[in-house]
Amino acid sequence: MGPNQDEFDSAVIDAGASATALVLGQSATDQQGLIKDFIITNFKSVFTATKWRGSIDGCVIRNNASGATGNMVMYGASGDASVVFSNCTIESLSNPTTGDLIRFDQPGTVTMTLSGCLFQTINLGTAFVRVFGFQNGGQIRLTMTDTAFDGITANGAAPDDQYGLISTYGAAFLMDRCVVRNVACNTAITCGYGITLPKMVVVRDSLFSTIDTGTHGVIGGSGSSNVAVYNCTIDSCGAAFDGSGYLNMINAYNCIVSNCTKLNSVDPAKLRLHNLNIFNTTSDGLYDTANSANVTGLDPGYEPGSFRLTQSSALIDAGDTSAVAWTDPTDLDGLPRIVDGNNDGDAAVDIGCYEYQGPPGATIATFIVTDRTSGSTLVTNEADVNVAVTVDVPEGLTVVNWQITEFDTEPTEWLAESPTSYTIQSASGADVTLYAWIKDSADNVASKPATIYYDTRLPVVSNVVITPGAPGTATVTWDTDIPAEGAVNYGPVSTTGSTPNTVPENALGTGHSVVITGVDAGTNYKIILVNNEIVSAPFYWPRPWPIDGDANMDCRVNILDLIFIRNKLNQAVTTGDNWKADVNEDTRINILDLIFVRNKLNTQCP
Repeated sequence: MGPNQDEFDSAVIDAGASATALVLGQSATDQQGLIKDFIITNFKSVFTATKWRGSIDGCVIRNNASGATGNMVMYGASGDASVVFSNCTIESLSNPTTGDLIRFDQPGTVTMTLSGCLFQTINLGTAFVRVFGFQNGGQIRLTMTDTAFDGITANGAAPDDQYGLISTYGAAFLMDRCVVRNVACNTAITCGYGITLPKMVVVRDSLFSTIDTGTHGVIGGSGSSNVAVYNCTIDSCGAAFDGSGYLNMINAYNCIVSNCTKLNSVDPAKLRLHNLNIFNTTSDGLYDTANSANVTGLDPGYEPGSFRLTQSSALIDAGDTSAVAWTDPTDLDGLPRIVDGNNDGDAAVDIGCYEYQGPPGATIATFIVTDRTSGSTLVTNEADVNVAVTVDVPEGLTVVNWQITEFDTEPTEWLAESPTSYTIQSASGADVTLYAWIKDSADNVASKPATIYYDTRLPVVSNVVITPGAPGTATVTWDTDIPAEGAVNYGPVSTTGSTPNTVPENALGTGHSVVITGVDAGTNYKIILVNNEIVSAPFYWPRPWPIDGDANMDCRVNILDLIFIRNKLNQAVTTGDNWKADVNEDTRINILDLIFVRNKLNTQCP
């Protein structure tokens, strides 16, 4: 790829077992190339990047061809270069003869940055193996953040035959929030010879687990380099540190070394410890005790299956906060450093790669808003509602403040007791979302919403239809002009006028449907619709009168019914309530209706 061809996006490359999949041409100082979203397979080597400047983003590099002899991912010869790998996955690579995975020889000024990358299941050669190799001087800066190495091994070679996972001659190196596990090599990180740049290795907030280091250690250095390790956790490895005779010094701050074979593999005078916890690891005589301080041997108190600290860990807030001197420090999870994890009122850094964020705060288990009269959780027709809040409170905490609001931002004013009622401030005729808030004794704040429809208008009912269903059932349907929660009260017609059966709709809307049951053929029923607590006038089904001839609907047939019909004689049945007077159902109001009532006189409802 030449210097003017600086962007590739969303491509798949099968390199066909070629020696190099992409040759990246020399870049001018003002040019930046971009290789994005490639899937690259079947290669002996992926990139040649001599004097190239640019970014490799979102690529997947996997399944190399056989026959690669070295530098399977990238090689650069002499000259300046600047390479960024971001969000890349490099996996499933294996070759018994290859050496370094990424290597720059005799460089000028080389800057390499890795962010959010994953290297996994990689089997390299038998000697001089490194994932990153920077050789023979130059000014080299390697920065690595949020990157993981998992399952890196050498093919058939003992760890002592390997240079290390990251071996940099003359490099300034920063590793932050990285994970290295299941690796077999003599050191995970080592900084070697060089003359033109201060050889400073900084490793912080990183986890090293299950690393076979042979006779060497996980983090080491040589060639007059200085190594500073901050807030790391090293577990189940060979030796944690490798302080060779060529090294200036390793200083380790706020770190955990647990379940390792030993603390240090070589010169103890080259290792100084500061607020470091050593557990189940041989350490006597393996570090500079005269220049070390606050070295403990406590059980870290890890969470099961994790290296995060439990609430009871003695390593919470036990570190040296002054050692965490960089801007916006975060732990391996990306969470803030220097928090008051033990809730003693003083924030301090923890020991290890994870920062305990304090005990879990109190939370709201349930928040229920109900109409004060009906108890409905769907709708209320008045501004004053009942509220009920239940909470889950961890041991050692109490809820000290409460509040109900109509906004989802933390309130500035609080109540000392749990409220039981609230007055809605929003306008009628819409859903209203209320928020319950609590604050616990550790100043943790939690909230939970609940929504109820609020409308003070009276619903108007229309289009009532009752349809017989399966034996013993009928479906009542009706409409309302506003959203309502409906119900049907019903019962056999009786002189008491009672409707002992109620079927709630348990839904909110303008179209309603309820199935009533226990309906006996030959029985007339009194039915009342209830919408948002508003009770409709009763009606009767399947006969529209309580009993035949009862024109005035009082459950008795007497002279009052005759008077009612007389007053409606010869009027249109379809006007107003005239239909009640058409007791013989012939669509006319005349003497025949009077005769019909006369024949039913003195009857009454059961």
